[in-house]
Amino acid sequence: NQLIYNEKDVSSKDNSILRLDRLMICGNKAIIIDYKTSQGIDDVVQVRNYLNNINLCGFKNVSAYLLYVDTQALIEVTF
Repeated sequence: NQLIYNEKDVSSKDNSILRLDRLMICGNKAIIIDYKTSQGIDDVVQVRNYLNNINLCGFKNVSAYLLYVDTQALIEVTF
């Protein structure tokens, strides 16, 4: 059974609100996808912040990806 959230607001460890483009949860696995229309220098930093905060929620497996919609490039973001 999989849960899929679009534009999901999540409270960060410093109590700010993060808005994830897509969060998919299946059991103890969470997948974050952030959609971008163009590349920015802080894209990976932003998604890594999402990754670190979702990892604190107790999932056994958390992965995160950047998807550049214009080029369909999918980039995995790691810790």
